[in-house]
Amino acid sequence: MPVEQTYPLDKLMEALDAYVAKTNKRIFYEYIMINGLTDRPEYAKALADLLRGRLAHVNFIPYNPGEGSSDSKMLPTSKVMIKKFQDALEAAGVPSTIRHTMGDDIDAACGQLALKEQEGK
Repeated sequence: MPVEQTYPLDKLMEALDAYVAKTNKRIFYEYIMINGLTDRPEYAKALADLLRGRLAHVNFIPYNPGEGSSDSKMLPTSKVMIKKFQDALEAAGVPSTIRHTMGDDIDAACGQLALKEQEGK
C-alpha cells in the first residue's frame, strides 16, 4: 500500500506492540475484502502470520460496490472466500469478525448514498 512508504509496516507494528504492552488493550484491524484484489489466499496467510501471537482482532469488511467511483470494476469478495480468510486467521489463533452489510441492496450502504448524490442520481 502507498501509505507504507510513509509508515513502514514493521515500524507500525512496533508502535502497536508497544501500545499493547503498555495498555494490555486489543488492537482492532479493519480489512476490506475486494474480489481478486485483497482476497488472495496468500494474503490470508500473510495476515495470519503478521498477527499471530498478538493481541489482535480483525474485522473483515465486504466491499460495497459503488464506493468511490461508479465506473470502478471492483466487486465484493464472496462470502465463501471471506470465510476462508477467517478460517486462516482462526487457525493462527487470531480472532475475527465478518462485518454484516446492510443497505447495499438498495444502494444505501457505506459510501453509496454519497456517490449517488455526486452523480446526480
